[in-house]
Amino acid sequence: AGQSSAGQSSAGQSSAGPPPGSPPSSSHGDQQPPKGAPQEPGPPETWGGLLALVLRFVVVLTCDVARAAGSRARAHLARLWEHIPGFLPWAAGSLGWMEGEAWFERELKGPGPARTALLGLSYGVAVLGGLLGMRLLVWLVYAAWALAWSIVAFTWEFAWALIELGFWKPNMYFACCVALATAFQTRFTTLSYFWSYPILWWLSGGGGWAASGTVVTLLVAMLIGGGFAPVMAAWVLIAWTWRFIAVWWICLPLTLVIGAGWFFVILLLTAWAQAQQDQPETDLSTKVPEGAVGEVARVLACSNYYEVLEVARDADEAAVKKSHRRKVLHTHPDKQSLDAVGVNEAFSRVQKAYEVLSDAKQRRAYDTRLAVSQEAKAPAEPQRPPAASKGRKSHRAKRRHS
Repeated sequence: AGQSSAGQSSAGQSSAGPPPGSPPSSSHGDQQPPKGAPQEPGPPETWGGLLALVLRFVVVLTCDVARAAGSRARAHLARLWEHIPGFLPWAAGSLGWMEGEAWFERELKGPGPARTALLGLSYGVAVLGGLLGMRLLVWLVYAAWALAWSIVAFTWEFAWALIELGFWKPNMYFACCVALATAFQTRFTTLSYFWSYPILWWLSGGGGWAASGTVVTLLVAMLIGGGFAPVMAAWVLIAWTWRFIAVWWICLPLTLVIGAGWFFVILLLTAWAQAQQDQPETDLSTKVPEGAVGEVARVLACSNYYEVLEVARDADEAAVKKSHRRKVLHTHPDKQSLDAVGVNEAFSRVQKAYEVLSDAKQRRAYDTRLAVSQEAKAPAEPQRPPAASKGRKSHRAKRRHS
């Protein structure tokens, strides 16, 4: 009865479940690894885990590279170590001591205490030479580093002195010399266009005004136009206003006035340039380049657009158009040989003549300027001597009669 009660109690305990505090058991029969067994690394769940993987990869790669380099170095040292015993014969032969070279070779090949002593001397000289070479190499590296640092420091100080003298705290004489050198140099054509910037830096006072003036003038000249001179003059006036007056409620209106004046000047310059561009050339060059022949030479020898198209002054638009077609056939670059001289100039002149003479407004303006030009070139008529008076004529007649 006692055994049955004990069995029933054990069965009740097993059916009731594990005691409190014990680890939960898997219902699917999975076995947990023992406490001392190594666990496999799982995927990184945070940035720290990813960084650890990257560092591990870098360390492993570095060790592999160092191991390969170490193996190569050991191979080179082994080959060098094999050649060390031949140092003494080589040194003797280099010095011209042939008997010593033969004796060293003979003693190093044979057994005995002389071979041991010579090997020890060779290895000792090699080690001493290696130490001296390393010391010399360290000294050379240090000297090269010191020299390079000195060159870099001197270059930086010299460059900063030039920057300070020409840009940050500009000097008048230095700015003028740099501007002249930039303007008259022919090696860099694009650089010669910016010859006025050293003058701008000096007049602006250098520093922030020079730096901002460089950026502003470049952007305005490229995006708006009008050239560098007007915008530079306006910027210098603005810089002087803010530097010498230094009262914002006075400087701000003056800045607006200067900007408006610059804009008005740009409009005038643009209109004048457009008028000069639209105005056709009255007196054409009659110089014919050497090698030009045929219709090309004739067109280049003409002095006005009527002669270019070979039409009369009162020719109508149809006659001008017909003549233009005929001249294009004789002066077009595609109709000429590759080595023809003056073809492009002649064709451009024919096109310009048709553009001017086919437009009524341009033709009237061209006729007016052509007439003025021809009148200015016409030679003055010779003056006739004044007629003799009647009293002088009668006196001469009386003398002839007498």
